[in-house]
Amino acid sequence: MSTIGARGQAVIETVPARDGHPAVIYRHAGDRFLLVEYGEMTLDLTINFRILGFNEELKRQGLRGLVETVPALRSILIHYDSTKLSTSDLIAALKRLAQVVHGADVVEDRDICPEATGLHAIANGFAILHGEDDHRKIELETPMYDALYAWAQMEVANPASAAKNEPLSG
Repeated sequence: MSTIGARGQAVIETVPARDGHPAVIYRHAGDRFLLVEYGEMTLDLTINFRILGFNEELKRQGLRGLVETVPALRSILIHYDSTKLSTSDLIAALKRLAQVVHGADVVEDRDICPEATGLHAIANGFAILHGEDDHRKIELETPMYDALYAWAQMEVANPASAAKNEPLSG
């Protein structure tokens, strides 16, 4: 169960650690930045690799309103244009995307959502087709992750349309 901070507070939301997942804290960092912190204030290379992978995925997404990302040891600072993307929509889309990717990566959590099973199957298909050529796999998979992020944004913006798999008009 996450907790939502009061309006005007630096902490926007806290998601407690559970089932091997680190705690996550979403903080305002001025009016154009979001700071996302993972885990305890310790040196943890697993969390650092998570941050670096998350940063790469955010940059690949071409997120509307995303200006710049700054990864650190256990956090990532996200500079965004709040006239194009609200803080709450940014956090919701980040959490939804993280849920799908986590489920695809962790076999015990594969059934967390149906999209995780699909992403796992597709990623394994790329591995079967392209073997050890990581650069080629990334080149070919990038549009798939872009589409996944577009879907996550749509689901956050219009859950009823996303549930029916209807594209947003306009």
